[in-house]
Amino acid sequence: MTAKQHHTNSKTRIGAEIRRAREAAGMTQAILAGLVGIKQPYLSAIELGKHLPGTELLKRLAAALDSKLVIGRDMVAFVKLAK
Repeated sequence: MTAKQHHTNSKTRIGAEIRRAREAAGMTQAILAGLVGIKQPYLSAIELGKHLPGTELLKRLAAALDSKLVIGRDMVAFVKLAK
Protein backbone atom coordinates (compact mmCIF):
# COMPACT_ATOMS: atom_id res chain seq x y z
CA MET A 1 0.00 0.00 0.00
CA THR A 2 1.33 3.41 -0.91
CA ALA A 3 1.44 6.29 1.53
CA LYS A 4 -1.34 8.02 -0.44
CA GLN A 5 -3.58 4.93 -0.26
CA HIS A 6 -2.89 4.62 3.46
CA HIS A 7 -3.83 8.28 4.02
CA THR A 8 -7.02 7.83 1.97
CA ASN A 9 -8.00 4.74 3.97
CA SER A 10 -7.45 6.64 7.23
CA LYS A 11 -9.68 9.50 6.05
CA THR A 12 -12.39 7.03 5.04
CA ARG A 13 -12.30 5.20 8.39
CA ILE A 14 -12.34 8.43 10.40
CA GLY A 15 -15.19 9.84 8.33
CA ALA A 16 -17.19 6.64 8.79
CA GLU A 17 -16.67 6.77 12.55
CA ILE A 18 -17.85 10.38 12.71
CA ARG A 19 -20.96 9.45 10.72
CA ARG A 20 -21.61 6.43 12.97
CA ALA A 21 -21.34 8.56 16.13
CA ARG A 22 -23.50 11.34 14.67
CA GLU A 23 -26.23 8.94 13.62
CA ALA A 24 -26.10 7.14 16.99
CA ALA A 25 -26.64 10.55 18.63
CA GLY A 26 -29.66 11.17 16.39
CA MET A 27 -28.16 14.30 14.83
CA THR A 28 -28.29 15.58 11.30
CA GLN A 29 -25.15 16.84 9.61
CA ALA A 30 -26.56 20.38 9.76
CA ILE A 31 -27.09 20.21 13.52
CA LEU A 32 -23.66 18.74 14.29
CA ALA A 33 -21.90 21.14 11.92
CA GLY A 34 -23.62 24.09 13.61
CA LEU A 35 -22.62 22.86 17.06
CA VAL A 36 -18.93 22.64 16.12
CA GLY A 37 -18.79 25.80 14.00
CA ILE A 38 -18.32 24.36 10.52
CA LYS A 39 -20.54 24.28 7.45
CA GLN A 40 -22.61 21.19 6.66
CA PRO A 41 -20.94 20.54 3.27
CA TYR A 42 -17.54 20.39 5.01
CA LEU A 43 -18.87 17.86 7.55
CA SER A 44 -20.31 15.85 4.66
CA ALA A 45 -16.91 15.85 2.93
CA ILE A 46 -15.25 14.67 6.15
CA GLU A 47 -17.77 11.85 6.57
CA LEU A 48 -17.18 10.81 2.95
CA GLY A 49 -13.42 10.66 3.52
CA LYS A 50 -12.61 13.61 1.30
CA HIS A 51 -11.13 15.72 4.13
CA LEU A 52 -9.23 14.78 7.26
CA PRO A 53 -10.27 16.82 10.32
CA GLY A 54 -7.60 18.17 12.65
CA THR A 55 -7.33 17.24 16.30
CA GLU A 56 -9.09 20.39 17.51
CA LEU A 57 -12.11 19.73 15.28
CA LEU A 58 -12.18 16.10 16.42
CA LYS A 59 -12.26 17.33 20.03
CA ARG A 60 -15.17 19.70 19.24
CA LEU A 61 -17.02 16.86 17.51
CA ALA A 62 -16.52 14.59 20.53
CA ALA A 63 -17.82 17.28 22.88
CA ALA A 64 -20.87 17.95 20.70
CA LEU A 65 -21.55 14.20 20.53
CA ASP A 66 -21.19 13.93 24.32
CA SER A 67 -18.43 11.41 23.72
CA LYS A 68 -14.85 10.72 24.68
CA LEU A 69 -12.41 11.01 21.80
CA VAL A 70 -10.04 8.05 21.41
CA ILE A 71 -7.23 8.52 18.89
CA GLY A 72 -4.91 5.72 17.87
CA ARG A 73 -2.71 4.90 14.96
CA ASP A 74 -4.84 5.40 11.86
CA MET A 75 -8.08 5.40 13.80
CA VAL A 76 -10.39 7.52 15.82
CA ALA A 77 -13.35 6.51 17.96
CA PHE A 78 -16.07 8.37 19.78
CA VAL A 79 -17.06 6.57 22.96
CA LYS A 80 -20.40 7.68 24.37
CA LEU A 81 -20.09 9.02 27.89
CA ALA A 82 -22.24 7.44 30.58
CA LYS A 83 -24.84 9.72 32.07
